[in-house]
Amino acid sequence: MFIGVTLMVSVKSGITFLVGAFTSMLCGALGMLIATYSNYRTTFCTSRSLAEGFRTAYRAGCVIGFALVSISLFVLAILVIIYNAALAQGTDKKEHLKNVF
Repeated sequence: MFIGVTLMVSVKSGITFLVGAFTSMLCGALGMLIATYSNYRTTFCTSRSLAEGFRTAYRAGCVIGFALVSISLFVLAILVIIYNAALAQGTDKKEHLKNVF
């Protein structure tokens, strides 16, 4: 898939595809780790009360969601910064801003 994207679109798109694939793998592994840990905590809290178990499960879902979105946005911001720096080499700032917008 990487080779197809690189050949059909551009090298930057191919690199972005690979970074996205690795980010997806990282988020999947982290999500499974958090979910496994939180399932244990939810089961333990549910033995005391159903409301406490629901609260624990809800908080765990929020943690997973915020963590995965944060990682993805961080990687996207890094890619944008790197690509903008590569685009800005050899040009003045006004011309670079005109090209970006």
